[in-house]
Amino acid sequence: MPEAAALKNSVPPITAELIGLIAAQSPFHADIVRRLESTVLTGDVAEVRAKFCSPEMWGGSGSVADLSLDEPNAQRRSCELLSRLNGEFRAAGFECARADRWTDTFDQWLDQGVFDSDQ
Repeated sequence: MPEAAALKNSVPPITAELIGLIAAQSPFHADIVRRLESTVLTGDVAEVRAKFCSPEMWGGSGSVADLSLDEPNAQRRSCELLSRLNGEFRAAGFECARADRWTDTFDQWLDQGVFDSDQ
């Protein structure tokens, strides 16, 4: 059984940084992350699962995961934060195949230095 309470301490620092990173460029996407954070803080397991594994977070075009930021350093950090976020949810027993696919790709990009400025 997933443990939503475990996320109440680990998720807000990640979501707060992610919101700060993306809000200026996309208030719409920042609001999706805010709603996820708010749901985590309420602790309802079904709602947490629904918000975390939503197409708005991890779907294709138009999702938070698909958001392309203007600055390479910001894009790198966004990928790092989304990967950490998925890791926290997985550790708490929440699995989402869409999130896993995205973060597998993000981790590959980070390992390959895709966002490094000298590439």
